[in-house]
Amino acid sequence: YGELLLEENLHGQMQKAVGKILNAVEQLLRLINNLLDLSKIEAGKMQSYLEYVSIKNLIQDICETLAPLFKKQQNELLLHFSTETEELHWFTDIQKLTQILYNLLSNANKFTANGSIHVTLTLTEQELQIAIQDTGIGMDSEHL
Repeated sequence: YGELLLEENLHGQMQKAVGKILNAVEQLLRLINNLLDLSKIEAGKMQSYLEYVSIKNLIQDICETLAPLFKKQQNELLLHFSTETEELHWFTDIQKLTQILYNLLSNANKFTANGSIHVTLTLTEQELQIAIQDTGIGMDSEHL
């Protein structure tokens, strides 16, 4: 239905809202598929599907999908990209990386209220580093 709505002649705000709904639906579908993939992991049959993706765009899309959750917790999301990562395309399994980032950001938001969540993307030699830091309750040293 969302895709049908997008085909209609919607004005800017409505079109953006429907786009966000579709992103959330796709994310939920990926979650279900990842649950089904657990049996593949246990059996040692998990495959990776590698392709190039703009890491910056990927992170921005995930953050846009999660924006209502951040707003509900009254959290500020701050993205920090180093100059080398502005136009960086990385060869990775997009679906798996998306799921990892979605889970980390959701958890950071879940345990933070009226605070901030920082996503920092840096490139050092051949290593891409994605750091997520929040001002939430943190973890006990025994759990860390």
